[in-house]
Amino acid sequence: MPSDNIIRISEIINRKVVLKETLSPDDEMLLDEWLAASEDNKSYYDKLSIGEECDAFDRVVALSSQEKQWKRLRRRIGRGPRNKRPVWLRIGYAAAIVVAVGVSAVFLREHIGAEHGGGGTDMEYIEPASNKAVLVLGSGQSVEIGEGEQTIEDQGAFIRVRDGQVAYEQSDKELPDAMIYNTIRVPRKGVFSMVLSDGTHVSLSPDSELRYPVSFDGDTREVSLNGEAHFEVTHDPGKPFIVNAGDKKITVLGTSFVVSVYKDEPFGTASLLVGSIRVSNEGGTVHRVLTPGKQAAWKEGGQGISVDDFNAEHLMLSLQGIIVLEEKDVQSIMRMLSRWFDMNVDYDRQMSANHSITVRFTKQDNLPEILSRITKVGGPRFRIEGKTIHVY
Repeated sequence: MPSDNIIRISEIINRKVVLKETLSPDDEMLLDEWLAASEDNKSYYDKLSIGEECDAFDRVVALSSQEKQWKRLRRRIGRGPRNKRPVWLRIGYAAAIVVAVGVSAVFLREHIGAEHGGGGTDMEYIEPASNKAVLVLGSGQSVEIGEGEQTIEDQGAFIRVRDGQVAYEQSDKELPDAMIYNTIRVPRKGVFSMVLSDGTHVSLSPDSELRYPVSFDGDTREVSLNGEAHFEVTHDPGKPFIVNAGDKKITVLGTSFVVSVYKDEPFGTASLLVGSIRVSNEGGTVHRVLTPGKQAAWKEGGQGISVDDFNAEHLMLSLQGIIVLEEKDVQSIMRMLSRWFDMNVDYDRQMSANHSITVRFTKQDNLPEILSRITKVGGPRFRIEGKTIHVY
């Protein structure tokens, strides 16, 4: 089955079974055709309909490199002990959205993986991003951190590193009067997650940097970001959380959102999943308040901030490791891949700015597989020489 139909079927199942929406006649016909295509399809659908396949969400959690974050999100939205009732009846609409994405993730992993197999390419295997970062302490000392376990004491705080995550805990020592800042730098081909001293969770993408205080004192909680990060902010109405993203400020009380401010991208963006955020320019003369499903975009140095809808389900899938790109220009896809795999990109021919493609892959796919898939859906051809991807 073509991957476009796989995506469509997963969305139809989510809407009908999980969200209890009424399908259009065309969608009903497509679902009936898919069910009639094999006994495995019908068995999967029947189990999902009576709640037996709710373990799909747990399977997504197990597959995710951000397992602890998804478990925490599940707790936040109120999932209680298991019982005979389908999970979406027990945890409400917001949770059903998360489970719907989880079902899509399992569905897409299984079907896209089976469809594309080894990628059909003889290019050398290049593994994807892994947990690695450099932690710069308040003293200026730099510490490389990764998969192992480490405990670091830094001027009144214990820093615990375990399983690709950093967490801050206060020690019994009195903190210095001056606010102490740490910086975590995630290189190209790296990812890392952390828990700030207020309990806020941050997941950093490749080629990203976050500067933050060891302890949040004063009336606000301010951090500075270069690159891209997903924030799950601990609710504290008396102490707003502020992300300084280039010359823009993003202010929240407690919410889940993604900020992307790469210097090589034409626009910075803030995409809201849950809650509410306010995006302001440097002078504070322009403010845009976002609701879930809205995305703010801006040019660095510009005063304007635009707001538009975005596909929240695709963003949530990306947080679980599944990338769905629709009508995306080839240059922006290659910039993303260069960060994920720490590669340079060389264009052997002029690429049209209007050359856009639709492609799906996972963050665990190796680079040749992804490039082969881009070519198959109408993109350019590629060859790899050392640390350079040639596009032709």
